[in-house]
Amino acid sequence: MLACIVEHHHDEQGIVWPPAIAPYPCHLITVGKKEHVRAAADELYQALGENKVLFDDRPTSAGVKFMDADLLGMPVRITVGDRSLAAGGAELVCRRTGRTETVALAQVPEAVDHMLNASTTDRSD
Repeated sequence: MLACIVEHHHDEQGIVWPPAIAPYPCHLITVGKKEHVRAAADELYQALGENKVLFDDRPTSAGVKFMDADLLGMPVRITVGDRSLAAGGAELVCRRTGRTETVALAQVPEAVDHMLNASTTDRSD
C-alpha cells in the first residue's frame, strides 16, 4: 500500500504525503543559529505538540533542510528564521500546492489546521 501511495503522491522533489496518512502533519525548520530563532521554534514545537511535528534543528544549511523537507514531503513546512520573524512570524508552505504565507507565531497552530483542511478538500488528482 505504501508503494502505491508514494507512486500516486509525489513530484520531482519527493513524496507529497496526503494529510490523512502523513507521518507528521508538519515539518518545522530553523534557519540560522541565533538564540531568538531557536526560542521561537521551540515555542512553536510545544504549541503544535511533538506528535504533530518533525523538528529539524540540525546545524546545516537552509538549502539542505529545505531539500530534505521536500523529499520527506510532510503536508506543511514551517520555517522560523530571522527573515520570517522580521516579517511577523513563521513561514508556512503547503507541500502539495506550494502556497506560502507568513503567520504570526501565536496563529500558527490555527493556520496549520486551515492549510491541512484546505489541502485535503482542494484536490486536483
